[in-house]
This record gives sequence, structure tokens and C-alpha cells, in this order.
Amino acid sequence: MSAPQAPARVLVIEAGDAPDGLSGHVRREGYGVDTAAPGGAALAKLRAERFDLVVLEVGASDQDGTRFLEALRSDAELAPVPVIVVS
Repeated sequence: MSAPQAPARVLVIEAGDAPDGLSGHVRREGYGVDTAAPGGAALAKLRAERFDLVVLEVGASDQDGTRFLEALRSDAELAPVPVIVVS
């Protein structure tokens, strides 16, 4: 008999700070969720821990999210992490 598989770990980077926003929706689907603001803190979290997916919420004029995605993709170690961008 195989051991139960741990839920996928998702880093949710939200544009707002609603307590049950996008991260709440992802958590209710059964994923392990951690959150961060776009920028250096999120990149540091990705370097320190293993995540299976990043869900990046960006607003219409969200330059932080765009810069975060550019920094993520230009980092050879982090570039393979899949990202879903939600607006």
C-alpha cells in the first residue's frame, strides 16, 4: 500500500489583502497554500521552499506583478516553476 500523497504546494501572490481572496479559493480546493506580496519577499520564499505552482494575481495597472514575473523568469533556478497569471 502506498503512502498518501501530500497536497501540491501553491504560492499565491495576491494583489489585494482580502483574508479569503484568491488564496482562500485555492486552499478550499485542497492545496497547501502560502502567500506573499509580489517582489523580493516572494522570490526569497521561492528560493527557500519548494512550490509546485505560483498563482500570480495582477491588476490592470500592476507593475509589481509584471516585474516579479520578469525576475522569476530571468532566474535560471526559478524559471521552471509553473505560473498561472490571474487578473
